[in-house]
Amino acid sequence: MGGTSVAQSDPLYGAANPLLIPRGNVGGEFVFRSSKTYADYKTTFTQFITEYARLNQQGSLVITEGSVTVTMASAVLKGVQRIFDAQNTGTRMGIRYTFAITTIA
Repeated sequence: MGGTSVAQSDPLYGAANPLLIPRGNVGGEFVFRSSKTYADYKTTFTQFITEYARLNQQGSLVITEGSVTVTMASAVLKGVQRIFDAQNTGTRMGIRYTFAITTIA
């Protein structure tokens, strides 16, 4: 998880440092991986197609870790990657999700 913001920098005549103004537009990425075992190899494709169809959807992403809950409003799913666990027979599939995020509360 990380973020950046946009800042305007303008030189000022005779000043040692430029004028620096925050412009908002805070944004970043939240990336996580989820995995599950399916009945057979073919079913992993069906599940991946379902997740792939979620690309470009926007909404609140809520993550809970213990007693802490983080809400990322207006998150956009911008990446879905299919990942396999080489130790299994192909029925275990992981999916790596990449969300574009703006606000965290």
